Amino acid sequence: MSVLELRLLGPPELWVDGTLRPLSTRKAVAMLAYLALRPGPQARETLASLLWTDSDPAVARSALRNALSSLRRALGDASERLVTDHETVQLCLETQDRVDVRQLAGGRPDVLRGPFLEGLALPGSDEFQAWLTLQRELMLAQAERAYDASTRADLATAPAQAADTARRWVALDPLHERAWRRLIQALLNAGQRHAARDALEACRATLQAELGLAPAPETLALERLLVMDAPVVEGPARTADPAALFVGRHRELETLMGAFQRARQGEVEAVMLTGEPGIGKTRLVKALTDRIRGAGARVLQGRALTTSPAAFGVWTDLLRDPQALASLPQLRIEPVWRTQLSRLLPELSHDTPDPAPDVNDALLFEALARTCVQLAGDAPLVLVFDDLHWADRQSLEAAQYVVHRLAQTRTPTLLIGTIRSEALGPAAPLGAWLTRLGRDVPVQHLALTPLSERESEALVAGAAAGADVREVAAWLHEHSLGQPLYLTQALRDLLERGAIDQSGSRWRLHDPEGLGPLPGVRAVIEERCARLPPAALAAAQACVVLGAQATFDRVGLVADLSEEHTLLGTEALLQAGLMLEQAAGDGVRYRPSHDRIRETLEAGLSAGRARLLHRRALQALGSQGPPDLLARHALQAGLPAQARCWLRRHAEAADRQGFVKVSREALEQALSLGPDDTERAELLLLLAEACERQGDLAGQQQAGQEALDIARRLHASSLVVQALNRLAWLCQEDVEAARPLSQEALALSRTLEEPSLLVSSLQGVARSYRQENPQLAMQLQQEAMALLKRLGDPKRLGHGHMNMAYCHEALGQREAALRHLQAAAPAFRQAGHALLESLALGELGVWLLQAGQPGEAGPALQRAVELRERSRPLAPVLRAVWAAALVQTHGAEAGWAVLRPSLSEPATEQFGRFTLFWAAEFLLAGGWPEEAVILTETALAGPALPSELRQFAASRLAQAVAMIPPAVLEHSRETGQRLTVQEGIARLRVLAAEHQPEGRPSKP
Repeated sequence: MSVLELRLLGPPELWVDGTLRPLSTRKAVAMLAYLALRPGPQARETLASLLWTDSDPAVARSALRNALSSLRRALGDASERLVTDHETVQLCLETQDRVDVRQLAGGRPDVLRGPFLEGLALPGSDEFQAWLTLQRELMLAQAERAYDASTRADLATAPAQAADTARRWVALDPLHERAWRRLIQALLNAGQRHAARDALEACRATLQAELGLAPAPETLALERLLVMDAPVVEGPARTADPAALFVGRHRELETLMGAFQRARQGEVEAVMLTGEPGIGKTRLVKALTDRIRGAGARVLQGRALTTSPAAFGVWTDLLRDPQALASLPQLRIEPVWRTQLSRLLPELSHDTPDPAPDVNDALLFEALARTCVQLAGDAPLVLVFDDLHWADRQSLEAAQYVVHRLAQTRTPTLLIGTIRSEALGPAAPLGAWLTRLGRDVPVQHLALTPLSERESEALVAGAAAGADVREVAAWLHEHSLGQPLYLTQALRDLLERGAIDQSGSRWRLHDPEGLGPLPGVRAVIEERCARLPPAALAAAQACVVLGAQATFDRVGLVADLSEEHTLLGTEALLQAGLMLEQAAGDGVRYRPSHDRIRETLEAGLSAGRARLLHRRALQALGSQGPPDLLARHALQAGLPAQARCWLRRHAEAADRQGFVKVSREALEQALSLGPDDTERAELLLLLAEACERQGDLAGQQQAGQEALDIARRLHASSLVVQALNRLAWLCQEDVEAARPLSQEALALSRTLEEPSLLVSSLQGVARSYRQENPQLAMQLQQEAMALLKRLGDPKRLGHGHMNMAYCHEALGQREAALRHLQAAAPAFRQAGHALLESLALGELGVWLLQAGQPGEAGPALQRAVELRERSRPLAPVLRAVWAAALVQTHGAEAGWAVLRPSLSEPATEQFGRFTLFWAAEFLLAGGWPEEAVILTETALAGPALPSELRQFAASRLAQAVAMIPPAVLEHSRETGQRLTVQEGIARLRVLAAEHQPEGRPSKP
């Protein structure tokens, strides 16, 4: 069998049986590297989207096939290692194969020739570039560990070899001071003192030129060893801890380094790191300080403590920083200012002439400013204020004053603050303080977000010594939501418990289903909860039950706490980092700071307590909460009747906004909760309407018929009328079936004193007579309109205008019909029913288009699409009509731009035929008559199109027919009649792809 050697660390090379093989394309190189690092079958779809991010899927898959052919040729005699099928691609590596990336992870830095895939870039492949960046960061971290371990091991026994290895380490990262120290140490042990001195001077010059900093004291300490004879020996390297790994924040680190570089030139800058608890703010600060502290920067850190609300708490903690404490006695601080400092550090009082300093905050501010100037000396000063969200007022005021004075004196200073996101609301005091600070110095905000899936994988891979960790990393990412604190804690816990199988080249979880919530995460949260006072725990449980409606007053009511105890409880939760506080219109609201916290608290509720808390939540909310939330509380509280009531209201609200699927699901849930027959019939009628909006004819028929059967059995006349009208509407195209239902409903409704039922019945009968006897239809509809105007219901009035328009149309009174259509949309708008407003505007656009007024139709259709797509991703039918209007006013490309995105939407049989018909209208107007004929025939092949639209389709089809030669026409019609709706949509999708804006469209 052939032996493969992949050299990916540096310029990529492929060797087969000792022969260098050419790799002809960059994409083939990229795919080879990706497959080598990810054992096992890889989906073709994944590879296509990775390497051809911006390409059409069909184009990407074709390019992938070409790249695979190129890679197979490059492999030559080893081409059988590339295993492919219709869905996947796999590179099979054997034990005798050599891959330098794996060798590096195994501790061999000698394989490193340069950065991972040096010189390779794929512009336009954003997904691959992101993967490449992460891999390079991971390889750099692995290289540093390998160089560190290798040089440490050889330092005493093979110092010359350690020196050679350290030189390569320095070449890899000239700013890595530990690499310089290891080189100096190795040279000293090898007896090459002149070379060691030269290395020290080179280190000094590099750090000064690149960072403007002096070497760290640990490096300078080696200078005195240059005149000594004792060899330098270091202890064994410590095992890397997951929490010590630094992944996914390199851009933010570079931003901080940029701010530091500007600050060391005499500027004063501030950077605020914001994010949720555990997001990695402190770890990022440590990465920065590790990088600059040893190179001469003076770093002082202070933290605001929840347990220490004393005035100037942050500054007291900062002045107790070991660097500050060591320097204070040597500073030339005048007695008056040293006296002020003794207010924060009593141990300074024995050096001051006045044991009772003047308690004047302005004097203390100045003392702090002068001290900072002296602490900086000739080095850049970095002030780190951790957890500023807990800082006291005096600490913040002092910080603003000190920063102002440092800017005046041009003391090179970088101020870094870490802040929880919730502390920066519009009404938060900290936000106002930052605004004031920004008047003195530039303030930059860096918001840290959770790690991406790839960054989480890189973090886990950093602890895995080259193993394939995808399965473990994916599980950890899903359960930690990319929170670095929880992810590293969970990884450590899984490793300690032996929950990860590390026996092979791929890490696997022994029993992922049996792990449940992350035990490490849950332990952290449970430990925090265990320290809470009873009021805080009760408040936390109330917050979890209330969800997004957790205001201060409601928390108190649900937890059964007094105002004072509610305040104590919520403040304890905020201080513990378990809850977040957010500004809202009705005050503040509370929510768990992480989903894992919510899950842990929910899991701790007994069934009885959960039911009690949900009942209290229902009482606390009254009728103020969202109906779906109130329904959930009622269900959890064991109150099915109330739950059905709120589910019904939720369905009505969702229907008004066009969320038809949500509305239907709510009604179906209400029906499952055991309503009596009367309520069941009412719910079934509402369900039938929801089915209609979804285009589900069978569901509408079933629900309507069941409602009618129940209503007849109950002798409930009003319900019988509603069910009859619903069924008549369903079969309106079949007049012989619809008219008897409508007439029965009208006769029965005239015996009732319910005008709304009479209106529906009148309109049903009128609809059945529109074509046969339009005068009678108009008479009945006018009677209905008179009743509607008295009722004053804008929604029903909108329906009345729509029906009046249809009656005028049947009488040939086009202008009157358009006036009623134009009046329908404002009525629906007044009713707050976005879906019906969209439908009315869409109908208006259709009529204007059919009347030869595409310029007037366009704006109405655009508004209809905007309203409709608030509640669903895309509206294919409306977009097809809009495209048919645009092609006549703005050209074919404008129409394609509107139509193309909606073609990926799944379509029902009914709506699919409507989409095909109007797309055919677009194609005909755009100059593609053959395709227009095919799609029109497909649309006409089923019963979904109304008779009026069929007549219009026939006339437009005749126009298309006149434009096509007979032989072509026959083929087009046969093709269209054979296609299903889904095949027609697929054909239209291919046409849209052929007319992408990058290329000039060619007509089919």
